[in-house]
Amino acid sequence: MLSFFRKSDAGGAVPTASPTPAPTAKVVTAAALIDPVYQKIFDRHALWLETKRGPGRADFSKASLTGIRWTGVVLREAWFKSCSCVEGVLSEADLAGADFSLAVMPGLVLTGADLTGADLSNARFERAWFERANLGEIRANETNFTTACFEQARLPEANLQTCKMGELRGAKAQFQHAKLFSCDLSRANFSEAVFYKARLQMCKLIGTVMTEANLAQASFLDCQLSQADLTGARLQGADLSRSHFDRAFLDNCDLREAKLPGCDLTRASLQGARLGGVQWNGVDLRHANLRGARDLTPDQLTQARTDSTTTLPNGTPGPFLRNSGAEKPK
Repeated sequence: MLSFFRKSDAGGAVPTASPTPAPTAKVVTAAALIDPVYQKIFDRHALWLETKRGPGRADFSKASLTGIRWTGVVLREAWFKSCSCVEGVLSEADLAGADFSLAVMPGLVLTGADLTGADLSNARFERAWFERANLGEIRANETNFTTACFEQARLPEANLQTCKMGELRGAKAQFQHAKLFSCDLSRANFSEAVFYKARLQMCKLIGTVMTEANLAQASFLDCQLSQADLTGARLQGADLSRSHFDRAFLDNCDLREAKLPGCDLTRASLQGARLGGVQWNGVDLRHANLRGARDLTPDQLTQARTDSTTTLPNGTPGPFLRNSGAEKPK
């Protein structure tokens, strides 16, 4: 029979429900946390997982689970549809393939949980704690993740549409090959995060922090990145077509071979950026600062819109004139 607890979690430390500040350790025994009624549900679910036939699948649809402390439970493919669970704990739980659609779970602690392939559509997870969780291939449509913690979480090939992710904490999170459409990630923190080959379209990242992030070969199409901080980010081969970077910080970024046609870079700072092979026909560089930018050619700068408010790579004001040598930093 399958065990509903992982061996490493028996009698282990359980964080408190609130992720702000970070959950503190509290030593309890697993048995002390589980109501006998739920124990029977877990046991039947373990049997169902062995055969995937007949009754026994755990169904918490429309249930109230507020305050639960279920660390390390195995509830793969369980149903939590329209479930209510305010500030509970499901740390290290196996929830792969579970259905959380329409669930109301603000403040839920899912540290280290496995939610691979889970459905989180139309659910509320504001202030939830997904630190180090595995959310690969999740589906989330119109889900509220406002101020949630995704630090070091893994979301490869995740599919998120029209999600609220403002002020989300996602330092060192991994979004390889993920797809985000029309999501609001304004003022989120994705420092040192990985968005390799991710595709973001019509997303808001106003004031978002992505310092030292890996955005190589990613697509940010028609996105709003006004006042975003991408200092030191890797954007080699990225497609940033028609996105807005006005007043953004792109200092020391690696933008080699990136595509920026139709982008708005007014008042942006690109000091020390690597811009070799950048395609930016029609890009607006008025009021932009390119002091120290490297690898630019005269042809590239003549394709961009510069004027007297533009600071060119050699530190002189624009507009750029061919044969002036202003494309070379001093």
